[in-house]
Amino acid sequence: MPNDPAAALLQYGAVGAMLCIVAVFAWRLIQREQHRSDRLDAEVTRLNGVIQEKVIPALVTANQTIADAQQLLQTLQYQRDVERQAVKNDGASLAAAAMELRQAAVDVRGALERGKQR
Repeated sequence: MPNDPAAALLQYGAVGAMLCIVAVFAWRLIQREQHRSDRLDAEVTRLNGVIQEKVIPALVTANQTIADAQQLLQTLQYQRDVERQAVKNDGASLAAAAMELRQAAVDVRGALERGKQR
């Protein structure tokens, strides 16, 4: 009988069993990769939290220290320029201004030291 369902199942049984095995293998492979992806995503989220918690504040502090150092360097450069001008002019008022700038540089250094202690 050509319309017998049992004959159709017997005819395609071996191929059907192989397709079933391949389908189960593919399904397990997909599940494993999804689990791995979820695990790695959780790890990335954890590491982003660590970066936000520890690295960003350190960068902010470093940025502030660099800004303080730039200010100190600018003050020192201005101080040198004033001292050179004082030598050229041999003026007492410029020498006094240089002394004030020198004191300002000491104050900036103190602020940098306090920043390092934080």
